[in-house]
Amino acid sequence: MRGILMCSSFGRVVVAKRKTDRWPVAIKIVPMEVDVSSIRKEAETLKACNSMFIVGYQGVYTKGKELWVKNGVGCEV
Repeated sequence: MRGILMCSSFGRVVVAKRKTDRWPVAIKIVPMEVDVSSIRKEAETLKACNSMFIVGYQGVYTKGKELWVKNGVGCEV
């Protein structure tokens, strides 16, 4: 991971690089203690979107006691 973009009461957003091509991605990391139903709904909405104006959705993962929502970053960071 390259660094934290944002922290709040829901969790944090970090910048990382995809292993396959080193392209930057943003990962929203939410502790499972928080109600993650709205985060899952957000991920499903992003998955259905196909627009150059919306950051690309790449998946939702459970890692330990955290929910990770991975999005493509539209520009170099």
